[in-house]
Amino acid sequence: MSKTLRENKKRGFLSRLFRAIILLGLIAVLVYFFVLNDEKRKKLNNIQKNNIDFKEITAPKLKIIDENSKTRPIAVVYDNNVDAWPHAGLSKAYAIYEFPVEGGESRVLGFFKDVKDLQVGPVRSARHYFLDYVLEHDSIFAHLGKSPKAAADMPGLRISNINGQSYDTQSPKSNSKREYWRSSNKYSPHNAYTNIENLLNISKEKEYKLETDTKIPFRYSVKNIELDKNKSKKISSVEGAYHIGNKTVFTYNDETKKYTKTSKGILQKDENTNENLELKNIIILKTDVTVLQDGEHKDRKNVRTTGKLEGIYSTNGRVMDIVAEKDTRSSKTIFKDKDGNEITLNDGITFIMIVPESNISYDYTVIEEVETPSNEN
Repeated sequence: MSKTLRENKKRGFLSRLFRAIILLGLIAVLVYFFVLNDEKRKKLNNIQKNNIDFKEITAPKLKIIDENSKTRPIAVVYDNNVDAWPHAGLSKAYAIYEFPVEGGESRVLGFFKDVKDLQVGPVRSARHYFLDYVLEHDSIFAHLGKSPKAAADMPGLRISNINGQSYDTQSPKSNSKREYWRSSNKYSPHNAYTNIENLLNISKEKEYKLETDTKIPFRYSVKNIELDKNKSKKISSVEGAYHIGNKTVFTYNDETKKYTKTSKGILQKDENTNENLELKNIIILKTDVTVLQDGEHKDRKNVRTTGKLEGIYSTNGRVMDIVAEKDTRSSKTIFKDKDGNEITLNDGITFIMIVPESNISYDYTVIEEVETPSNEN
């Protein structure tokens, strides 16, 4: 066999080997992509089979609540006397309301959702206007006693209420299961506590519904929002007042992007953690507050919650004027800017302070804004 023939055969073999390698490579690539796509198809089929929205998997979610959860909220009435401080558990609330009551004092209503095994309190008695916000959240309502007007209103409004007087270890009516208990660190009546887990157990015993289709009555933004500079002012703090001797200051921290709360000169902390109560959204509303004639002559109040209430909204160190609109006792409160647009809340605890209309209802400390010079020539 000539040298030329051998070289031609060798080149032919190498050529066929090269083509075979390329073919095997192409087959390997095709197999890889087929398997990969098959896995993707299986995942897609699983998503479709379980009615899962792919966008929901990838989209950012709120941290303050699970918007898809149907768990019914629990509202707890907090004693807000200085002897009741610090409060336990409010740092785990998604919303906190504060209302005027008799004697120039106020009470706090904390709303909790998908929270378990959490000490809350000190718990105190209910007032009838608290029910208006319990209704719009469709929440279970925990308290320790109730005013005559609140007691009269609850059955007709079908409030799922838990009166701690039936479970209080200090009460002769107690069933002594310690669902509510008294702390030795504070004195009565400012020392009654309970636990969210206990309230859930009582709710089951009372056969209250534990789920709801009612959505949380706030319009949230997952992404951080800044108030329109043309409609708002930069501030260092906002302030609400029940009277000159009962003021609360919400001080903004530019590092945490949250507010601390100082009432009657005392910085508010969570008793469970000893950490500052930090808030994301502050709403202060002013309304008509009159003396309620309930026959007991204890200076109890009637607080208007329906109609239009003027106020302010502060988040991320800015404040703007707003109007709150609530048609009925059970309807959702809509918060709007002065142009009539519904406002959006940032992801975090919302504190709503309802104060009597006066010349000191609310105020804020403005920070002068320095305009950034333009780079245009």
